[in-house]
Amino acid sequence: MSRPLKVEQLGIGERVQELAASGKSPHEIAAILKDDGYDVSSNAVSRYLANARSEVFAAISGVPRSRIFSNKNYVWFGDKQIDVSNRYAYFEQLENIDSTVSMSILSTALLLAKGFETYIDKPEDEITAEDRRVKEEIDEWAAELNLDEAIVHIAQLLLRDGTVPVYKFIDRGSIEALEFLPMRSVTLLPEGVKPGDRPPFVLKGSIETICVNESSQNDLIKYERDEVALFRFMYRGRFEEDILGRMTYGIYGKPILKSVELLIKMKWDLLDSFARMMRRYGYARLFINYYSLEDLLKEKRYKEVYEIIQKAAEDQAQLEENQDIIGTGFDIKPLTTETSVDVTEIVDMIDKYIAIGLLQTEPASGRTKGSTYASAYVTEERNLRILQSLQRQIRRTMEKEIIGHQLKLMGVETPIKIRFDPLAEPEYSLRDLSELYVNGIITLEEVRVRAGFPPEIPKLG
Repeated sequence: MSRPLKVEQLGIGERVQELAASGKSPHEIAAILKDDGYDVSSNAVSRYLANARSEVFAAISGVPRSRIFSNKNYVWFGDKQIDVSNRYAYFEQLENIDSTVSMSILSTALLLAKGFETYIDKPEDEITAEDRRVKEEIDEWAAELNLDEAIVHIAQLLLRDGTVPVYKFIDRGSIEALEFLPMRSVTLLPEGVKPGDRPPFVLKGSIETICVNESSQNDLIKYERDEVALFRFMYRGRFEEDILGRMTYGIYGKPILKSVELLIKMKWDLLDSFARMMRRYGYARLFINYYSLEDLLKEKRYKEVYEIIQKAAEDQAQLEENQDIIGTGFDIKPLTTETSVDVTEIVDMIDKYIAIGLLQTEPASGRTKGSTYASAYVTEERNLRILQSLQRQIRRTMEKEIIGHQLKLMGVETPIKIRFDPLAEPEYSLRDLSELYVNGIITLEEVRVRAGFPPEIPKLG
């Protein structure tokens, strides 16, 4: 993202444009602004005017706005202006504008939480009647708390934000509710750092305080570390700015959504450009040949030709969709290429890679065109390892900071743990397995096992 130009920062853009329109050079404009009390160089004036001209050109010629100028707070995704001043609000917008993103995140979250149940972490012959009573009580508590649904939400937010703080509301000696704190308003402060501090060093270390609305003295809410369950993915060794611009190390988790943001932008820029072209031209850009001006060119009356074409371009820019061009003295031809581009195929390809980046497999995403069985297998194996890591992080934090906390409040020591359904291995038809075997990717024994037979072929007789 580009930095705002100095002229814009000072709020004197209109003044500069007025002086430029009156014929003043950048040097003269800089001198006038200096008299007015603004310390702006002629180079800064030139850069601002060049950028302003490029925006005018974009408005006439149809260059997508995303290619022109983005300030530090907003970026164009096609025709959608996305606020990037707060990284977590930005992630929320990416999820909301794109159905492939939102459905992939939800599908992956449901997969991670599938089959949630509690169990007693003891050998069967060591489990006592008291242990079974505690487990039954924990199961009732989990049902009242909708813990299974909360785990889906935790997985969803962990994929999107990388960090999920959950406040544990305790009443009458029990965790009665879980409140998800909005990351767009949350800051995590390590030991020794107080709300409002802006130390010159990188923030790192164990989390001591969780703040909501830290920048507002009136609305500030502080939580102690043991009041909040903190789910974080791959946070160790990560540098990250918090929402107040302080650099941190090993505090905030890694958002999986971040890995596909450029694909999302590419998709929406492409769709916007195609929609603009279709609205304006129907199916192609136009070449307008003013043959009536050829005599003026032969007479070297270039200025008149330039003025006429400029006026025609201004009139052309006013055309809206499905309006005809009426006039005389010119020919109009569509600009076409020898090869046609199927926008639908490109968007489908981008959607496929967005889904895979959000840990969906090619078969699960419903986009297998152009994929080989071998590539699907490799993708599934890679994503499976990441999913296992995410699920392990959710399980450990849930056991330690929520269920473990509840057991402590109950005053019992029964080791209650949680588990999920195993993350499925790739499922293939017999045809798929045969192709994997023919290509040397798996052995005959593996084919037989996956097809439901014993690995060894039984001997006849």
